[in-house]
Amino acid sequence: MKKAAVNFKILLTLCFQLVIIIVLTAFANLYLKKLADSSANIVKDNLRSVKYCSAMQRSLYGLRSNSEQLPLRTEFENNLQAELNNITEPGEKELADRINADYFQWLKTPLENIYGELAANITSVNELNISAIEKKNVEAQEVATNAGTYITVISVLGGLAAFMFTFIFIGRLIQPPPAEIKN
Repeated sequence: MKKAAVNFKILLTLCFQLVIIIVLTAFANLYLKKLADSSANIVKDNLRSVKYCSAMQRSLYGLRSNSEQLPLRTEFENNLQAELNNITEPGEKELADRINADYFQWLKTPLENIYGELAANITSVNELNISAIEKKNVEAQEVATNAGTYITVISVLGGLAAFMFTFIFIGRLIQPPPAEIKN
């Protein structure tokens, strides 16, 4: 009977350690998922806007010499529409709306000052999204640093708990029973 009780207590100790390992793994996975989500957000919408602006700048440069080039107009307008549907940052909508208005104004009246405003607004949208990417990258690095810190702290605490529990428990198992006092 005593051997069965000892085996049961050892099993409880091992189960406790298994629970600690599972909890540590869950915390690690939680923070790694948070880091992955944060990293995905960096490139998702802002990078698309940077690509749209780059394509608009190329098209606009080609249209500068001949605004009647249908493929370049189509490319510019498709990327402009994509940008208008991909507003992610404060102030980006106003800039995209100005690009839209300036573009059609420039097609009607191809003046250099309108072209300059149009190009400047595209550059502003591009810079706004690049700044957002940089900011989100810093946030992702902070999440990674925090995740590493939390995982380390939780691992140390879990390891100490498992260590203490194991040795205290084993100490009690191997401790001889108290001697009976005779009167």
